[in-house]
Amino acid sequence: MIRTALKNALRSHPIGRWTYTKVRGGYRDLRYARVDGRAVLNRYARDIPRSVKIELTNICNADCIFCGYQYETRAKGTMSPELFERVLQEYRAMGGNSISFTPVVGEPLVDPAFVDRVARAREVGFGQVTTYTNGVLLENHDLPRFLSLGIEALHISMASFDETEYERIFRIRHYDKLMRGLRALLELNGRQTRPVPIRLELRSELPFDQILRQPDYVQQIAPLLGDHTKLAYLFDYDNWGGMIEQSDLRGVMKLAHIPKHKSSPCFRTYSCMVMWNGAVRACSCRFSFKDKTDGLLIGDLTDGSLEEIWYGANVTQLRESFLDGSIPEVCKSCAWYVPGDHGRDHQYLFA
Repeated sequence: MIRTALKNALRSHPIGRWTYTKVRGGYRDLRYARVDGRAVLNRYARDIPRSVKIELTNICNADCIFCGYQYETRAKGTMSPELFERVLQEYRAMGGNSISFTPVVGEPLVDPAFVDRVARAREVGFGQVTTYTNGVLLENHDLPRFLSLGIEALHISMASFDETEYERIFRIRHYDKLMRGLRALLELNGRQTRPVPIRLELRSELPFDQILRQPDYVQQIAPLLGDHTKLAYLFDYDNWGGMIEQSDLRGVMKLAHIPKHKSSPCFRTYSCMVMWNGAVRACSCRFSFKDKTDGLLIGDLTDGSLEEIWYGANVTQLRESFLDGSIPEVCKSCAWYVPGDHGRDHQYLFA
């Protein structure tokens, strides 16, 4: 914890942050330029999805300054039980083992059946079940039951431990509700025989060392942290295909470096997202109102099975577009690009 705190403090300092971003970005550009895109394409062409992310809902109860949700134009909805069951069964039949309930945009805990959905994924046989959440609705769900299901990774996206800053960044007035649910979660998890790995991911305008001195952190959260709970600090922010600009962010928050070389299929095209209405997208973290045609849309479950979509022409065409430079507009300005072979060893639980 001390080592992590020191590293985060150095990286959140303006000079340290500039140095880190430049060095890291330059190093990645050199590595990515050397990747043989055709070899990557051929090597993993018949792989099943490394992970399937299920968008239980695209409705969110926050309006974060750093998130593309504020520009969402799709119809809002929640996945039907029938479609949910079908996705689980079809992906499991393909040999899949990793499910995430992290949506493109939206808040999974808005779905009142969230814990039931996690339980069902376990019943079907999925060994890796993960999710992101903003945590506001934690106290609305059966936390003892949820923790007993043994989810592999729970990421909670939040600002710092200060109500005023929270309202500036998340643009909602639910700080007290979040803190009640978070304390209950951490207390219960600490009593588990096998605690769930939890990451509190701070998206803040303040330097990390300043956050560690905030009274609500010192008095309410720090005493509940243990080896099973990690405190993470986000330095680089996505531009969401050009929708989010530096002027939208605050304080030390900075847009991430955009890789210069994208000549190999991105590793995110080897996992997929099933939207609440059955549309299927390669890559699970991207959309843009500037992209008139969604180049990441690869099919719809109303027209075929998940397996048919996954091995269809749209996926092949998308991956091959990296070889000739014709990638979708939304991918061109994406900061989260990683070549397919480099990303193979990444933690898909956290992707």
